[in-house]
Amino acid sequence: MPTWLWGLLLTAGTLSAALSPGLPASADPCYDEAREPRSCIPGLVNAALGREVLASSTCGRSANRVCDSSDPQRAHSADLLTSAPGTASPLCWRSDLLQQAPFNVTLTVPLGKAFELVFVSLRFCSAPPTSVALLKSQDHGRSWVPLGFFSSSCTLDYGRLPAPADGPSGPGPEALCFPAPQAQPDGGGLLAFSVQDGSPQGLDLDNSPVLQDWLAPATAMREDAASTWSSTDCPAAAVGACASTAGTIQLVVTATTAGRASIVIQAVS
Repeated sequence: MPTWLWGLLLTAGTLSAALSPGLPASADPCYDEAREPRSCIPGLVNAALGREVLASSTCGRSANRVCDSSDPQRAHSADLLTSAPGTASPLCWRSDLLQQAPFNVTLTVPLGKAFELVFVSLRFCSAPPTSVALLKSQDHGRSWVPLGFFSSSCTLDYGRLPAPADGPSGPGPEALCFPAPQAQPDGGGLLAFSVQDGSPQGLDLDNSPVLQDWLAPATAMREDAASTWSSTDCPAAAVGACASTAGTIQLVVTATTAGRASIVIQAVS
């Protein structure tokens, strides 16, 4: 990994991480009129909008020529990551330049309850990172389980062979290594990951404890990305996760200087 200055820039509206308002008893498909639980298939909701974001590095905490947290015109706070659609500031959250290892930044969004993850996507409007590791936690970040890796050098970066083109095989789910996010014609990139697609075909969810554990609710999600992004002010990335019920989402991104992102979490209410 190069040893030049590193930093990260993420757009306003980037970390969407808030649960939708609770439904009244009569409208909640999982409870009857007496508030007794009943069989249901909850719908997906946006679970990541307007939440507090804890960033390990933010440009402007100590004022410099690029960022100044006390100047609204040059503030790049992590609060910009969870702006509601249509209200996003043209400014972006931005990390400090990172001059020594580890070259990564951690963004943590507490959500309050567990999610059953269904789908995770990252849309990069600047050049995408060269590798990404997607992990989940079932104990609010005390331990992590990898869900998938994305890299053009799976063996070198993660010590894993690339995932077979016809899908995974074997006795149970495992964290596979998929191709790195690909650049799009608009100069951005896209990473999309279905949790069930990371497991072998033909497994019966109702009768497979291994698959049940693989799809178990996550109290946290984390992404580790390594990149060679340019040092210019790039347009942004978008991160989305479809989930079925909350906790903490943690995003760890390693990049050289720029690249904006947004995160949208969908979950069952």
